[in-house]
Amino acid sequence: MTMEKVSSKLDELNLEDVPRFAECQINRTLLHPLLPQPTKNHCLNNFLLGEDDVPPATTSLDDIDNAGKDDVDAICGEHSFVICADTQLGMRDKNESWEYELEISRRVIKKINKLSPLPTFVTVCGDLIDMEQSFYKNSKVFRLDRCHEIQDKQNKDFQEVWSRLDKRIALVCICGNHDVGNTPTHESISRFTNAFGDDYLSFWCNRTYNVVINTNLLSDPSESQDLFDQQIFWLERSLKFAQDAKAENIFVFGHHPLFLYDENEVKEDLPGIIPYPSEWGPPPTDSSGFPDWYFHIKIEYRKIVLALLEKYNVDAAFCGHFHQNLCARTSFGMEHVVTAPLSMVFNSSAKVSLRPNEPDSLGFRVVKVKDRAYSHSFVPL
Repeated sequence: MTMEKVSSKLDELNLEDVPRFAECQINRTLLHPLLPQPTKNHCLNNFLLGEDDVPPATTSLDDIDNAGKDDVDAICGEHSFVICADTQLGMRDKNESWEYELEISRRVIKKINKLSPLPTFVTVCGDLIDMEQSFYKNSKVFRLDRCHEIQDKQNKDFQEVWSRLDKRIALVCICGNHDVGNTPTHESISRFTNAFGDDYLSFWCNRTYNVVINTNLLSDPSESQDLFDQQIFWLERSLKFAQDAKAENIFVFGHHPLFLYDENEVKEDLPGIIPYPSEWGPPPTDSSGFPDWYFHIKIEYRKIVLALLEKYNVDAAFCGHFHQNLCARTSFGMEHVVTAPLSMVFNSSAKVSLRPNEPDSLGFRVVKVKDRAYSHSFVPL
């Protein structure tokens, strides 16, 4: 489809009531008028099929064939999308205020809205806000009810600011550990889904298949093992569906890096330390900073996911959490891309990158996709 036809299509649409947040991340897929999804294929994604059920692959694939350009190949043959990470409202001032982070988001949204052509969608890869309920366990400052009150206010302020994103651009919000806790529970994930919609989902965009996962369930599933199992089951079904549907690219999005430098790394392989931020005042006497190994997924859970990403030929995985730019690659060729934050930048003492020219600064990443190829670049503020 030519850009002239795209412009004409945009003129025909009423985007005043474009769905955002919990209104668009529904039934394990994404709702947006400029990203129409095949009408039947996501029956596979409406959470879980029983172990004895046969996925309706024939129906789904027929639906894709019949949908043609209007559904799977919506809008045009090439597109771009934006990766943001760790907006983390409240981080710098320890949740006493968050105007600093809100202003960063405002600046980024203005830049994104001026991109030409506009990106098809924007993902915010977790830690939308800073406050989460476990703070009351580790701090004498916040009671549990106060944690919930602050979290609700930060969620509301995030939504108000990010509603300023051009309505022609779909917005995908991913949960991070500061949204659902380092040890997520049914209750903490429900607080996120009530505000932002499904915590994992998938959607088509121009013959590419995009899979959003809740990496918090991979980081520590000790209080949500059933949700971990359900997501892994769903993930394999979704990736198989994309492969059977002959997706030209498969991209995965989450919060935590599956690994930092090597897919087989363990805690002992990561000696780096991120200094305690000066913005927070003097460091605790028992802490020199954050160890690098805090930021990756433990190998026993990482292997489960990487096996699926390899089996179904995933092209790239995008994430945040590390608060600095970092790119690596798996032995099977999947690129693993960590994007710097929109809150506070960290600098590891052992940082190594395959893209050393990328600055560790506030900013976002633009990914361009065309003819099965993709490229990406970091845009610093």
